[in-house]
Parts: sequence; structure tokens; C-alpha cells
Amino acid sequence: MPVLVLMYHDTPRGAPDDIFGVRFSAFQDQITTLIDSGASFIPFCEAHTPARLASGRHVAVTFDDGNGSNAAAVEWLHGKGIRSSLFIVTDWARSQIGENGKPGYLSPSALRALSGICAIGGHGSTHVALPSLSDPELAAEMANSALFVEEVCGHRPTEMSFPGGALDRRASSAARAAGFAHLGNSVFDINQGAGDTINRVVVRASDDARGPLTLYRRSLAEWRARAAYRRVRGWLG
Repeated sequence: MPVLVLMYHDTPRGAPDDIFGVRFSAFQDQITTLIDSGASFIPFCEAHTPARLASGRHVAVTFDDGNGSNAAAVEWLHGKGIRSSLFIVTDWARSQIGENGKPGYLSPSALRALSGICAIGGHGSTHVALPSLSDPELAAEMANSALFVEEVCGHRPTEMSFPGGALDRRASSAARAAGFAHLGNSVFDINQGAGDTINRVVVRASDDARGPLTLYRRSLAEWRARAAYRRVRGWLG
């Protein structure tokens, strides 16, 4: 049976400033709709385990980049008994400043405080597309990401997601060499079997309260048909 992994980015109280941001109230509505439908929530690290794939339908919730707004979302999920995963960019956490000078990213102290209620994982040191790096650069990018999370949270991280969804075999191998065992991609598909990476469906500002529930209830035949169509078109996500 399938596992649907949701990927969120910024979850601000006000209107999001890009297509990947989801207003906090909309995020709450989406998760509440899933809860009310009886959806089973699991940690991201279990999304590709045989036991989960063999029994029922499940949902996992992840956040990319480490936006400061995610703290409230993670805490709200914790209150609902849902353990989420937060994938952070090392440089952005150190400076609290992201791409194009955007401020408001979670600081090391904020991440340390959240580490008891969610999994903190890597999202690269600089958010660079990993396949563009040389082998030594790739190894350093992954090692530095893992080391930063370990220093902040007190334990070696085992989860990460690929910046921009860009990955290849070299990137996957470097991530595993750095200790990351659960690797999130950006492929718009459910997980029907154990693979090298875990498919994650991005949630956008335009998705309504029932958007994730519709995906959760989508038939396996429809998922397969859509995946085949994407392969024909050359789409990865």
C-alpha cells in the first residue's frame, strides 16, 4: 500500500511570498482534513520500510529549508501526535538568512529546541544543486551538513533531502557515506515500494484544504498512470 510524503516549505501566518509557501492556517486545515479522514501518520524515516509499505495507507510530513515559520507548524503537529521532519540548510541556519537575502530562518538554538519533537535532517550546507559539484566538493557538502546537525542536536542525523530535488547516483552515494540513510527527493509520486530515495509531493500555496487528502485517496492505478505520463514527458517531479 502507498505512503504519501508531503513536502512543505515556508508556513507563514500571513500571505506566503512565493508559490511554495503555505499559509499556516491553510496548513492546519490540510492536516486536520487528513486527520478527520482517519489518515495514518508516520515518521519520514519509516516511509520506505517494508512494514509500512505492506500495511495500509500512510502520510509523512516534511519541511524543507528551515524557515522560521516552521517552528509553529512542527509544534502544532507535535500537539496532534505527529512527528515531522525538518530539513535545514547549514549556512542559512548559521546566519538566519537564505537565498536573495531572505531573513527569518531557524537559528541553531531554535533547532536545538525543536529537536526533541521532530527529526532534524540535512538539506545541504549551501543549498547548491549537488550533482553540479565535484566529488571532493560533494563529499564536503554532505559531511559538513551532517556535522552541523550533530553539533546542534547532539546526534548524527540519518535523514536528508536533496536541494531543489537535484540528485544523481553520486549525490546519493555521498549522502549515504555521510551517514544519511533516509533520502528525500522531489518526485511528485507516492511510495509503493522501497527505493534508493523517498518520493515527496510538494504542497503549494494554491492547494486547498482538501488537496493532500485528494492525493491520499488517489487510486494506485491513477498514480501509476500519472507516473507513466511524467516519464514519457521527461518530468522528474
